[in-house]
Amino acid sequence: MTFEEEELSSNSGTWKQSAATQAKCPTCASALRFDANLSKLFCKNCGNLYKPESLESVGNMGARDMGAADDDDSRTEYFCDNCGAVVVTDEHTAATFCAFCGSPAIMKRRLSYEFKPDYIIPFKLTKEDAKKKFFEWVKKNKYAPRNFIDDEGLSKITGVYVPFWLIDADCVTTCYGSGRLGQSMFYIDREIAFKTRLVPFDASKSISNLLMEAIEPFDYKEIVPYDDNYLPGFFAKRYDETALEMTDRIQSRIDSYARQMGKYVTVHEYDNVNISSADSYSDHFSQHYALFPVWFLKYQYKGLKYTFAVNGQTGEAVGDIPYSPWKRGFRIGLEVALWVLVILAILTAFVGLLILPLIGFDSMPGNLYKVGGEISYNILCAGSVVAGPLLGFILYRIRKVSFETTNPLDSAPEIENYVDLSGKISMVKHDKFTGIAPKDEKENSAPLAEWLKKHF
Repeated sequence: MTFEEEELSSNSGTWKQSAATQAKCPTCASALRFDANLSKLFCKNCGNLYKPESLESVGNMGARDMGAADDDDSRTEYFCDNCGAVVVTDEHTAATFCAFCGSPAIMKRRLSYEFKPDYIIPFKLTKEDAKKKFFEWVKKNKYAPRNFIDDEGLSKITGVYVPFWLIDADCVTTCYGSGRLGQSMFYIDREIAFKTRLVPFDASKSISNLLMEAIEPFDYKEIVPYDDNYLPGFFAKRYDETALEMTDRIQSRIDSYARQMGKYVTVHEYDNVNISSADSYSDHFSQHYALFPVWFLKYQYKGLKYTFAVNGQTGEAVGDIPYSPWKRGFRIGLEVALWVLVILAILTAFVGLLILPLIGFDSMPGNLYKVGGEISYNILCAGSVVAGPLLGFILYRIRKVSFETTNPLDSAPEIENYVDLSGKISMVKHDKFTGIAPKDEKENSAPLAEWLKKHF
């Protein structure tokens, strides 16, 4: 391949590409080729299509902070020899352990690269506030051991500004399905275009993505331009993953929001909706580099170490709480006992209301042996009929309780937190009336129905 510049024309204008910096697919990082018939860039590896004008914004999702630091920079950084984490702080804040892995093998050194985030959300919760929120959260857990809530177990607590990429994108979704309004049935076919704004993705390989998604959302009303004055007393972790390197993750979440929008915009127009399929497409990505406040808590319990996170702005606490086998065992035993009582009650009612009147128990008081035998036989028959399904249900409940997590992590917030309401939301409808159906008393509702009525 030569290093000559080739010019690709499209309906949207002229797009120039240097062979030395050939365009890469945002999804799989393979080389893109221009399809003149479609006027789009085509990836042979994954089959995705991209508009030429959108490629520049994707390509800009690259590295930051790469310039050399000034010699007179008063900030310092600590490097963990165990997990590789790098945090930045002011010259008066010392670190004796790694906030992420707990290792004491942490080394202080001069700031090696520029540190230039775009935005920051300052810490709102103090260390004591974070401890209080953590203990309140643990107390709400039904399986947490009684002796788990103890200040002595809380060995380390550190305030860290976690790096995030805030992603803006244009989204388009096409959804298909069926809808019902009263007794009228419709075929749904519509295309919705909208913008997402400041969708956060943590930019640290050493921090769990699920953990950071679980403490969302942050209140963007309190986001401000980055200033070193917010740093004293806290640590700021450097990003070690660029937005371009996490393209799959970004594309997946943005596309899921596109599908959500297709469903929610449609749902509030009908009494009942069934979206059978939805195709989504997002492009024109842009990024912002931000630091968000998180308290990391290291907790020791029965020789094991646990890590928890508390949102330093909202107080949302997340993490993996150990469970008490006694509490879980009691719950299982209680469920089994209750279902045994239910079975006995059903059999007793069955015998008393159906079997005894049929065999004339009240007219044969002297023939108790015969009556008793018939009762036992009928109970056995009835029990064999209901025992299978009920036993299966009991085993299902036991298994569910046994594997029930102590504190399931919340998934990422839904789309209403990140839709750009300052931009236009457009929709092209191709819905068609298909016929009349019997009226169904059940109606379908959506969490975003009221929100969409206000903003759409």
